[in-house]
Amino acid sequence: MKKTFKNLFAMTLIAQTPNGEKLIQIDYYKEHKISAECVKKNCDAKKALKRFRPVESELGIDDYIKNPYAAICKNAKGVGIILSDIQLNQYYFCHFKDGSMISMDAVQVQ
Repeated sequence: MKKTFKNLFAMTLIAQTPNGEKLIQIDYYKEHKISAECVKKNCDAKKALKRFRPVESELGIDDYIKNPYAAICKNAKGVGIILSDIQLNQYYFCHFKDGSMISMDAVQVQ
């Protein structure tokens, strides 16, 4: 009999939308927090891991200084959003057109 175990480090985060709160399931892909439905399939969030890089020259130094994560996310064809947990800790994620998300802690800002 095959046993399956859920990832003990998975979490549920809350997104504030115009229609109210939406619960988002987050899991881990390698060492990165990523939307749970994206873990076992190919998605824009996984592809973005290869595109995350500092972007001072591409988006302008002013945008990069104001919010480096937003500039890097925009360069990877995503939109920055903030999710929170039940204790109101906030997490910055990059959200993509296919609905997938990856935590911006996957990025090393230089």
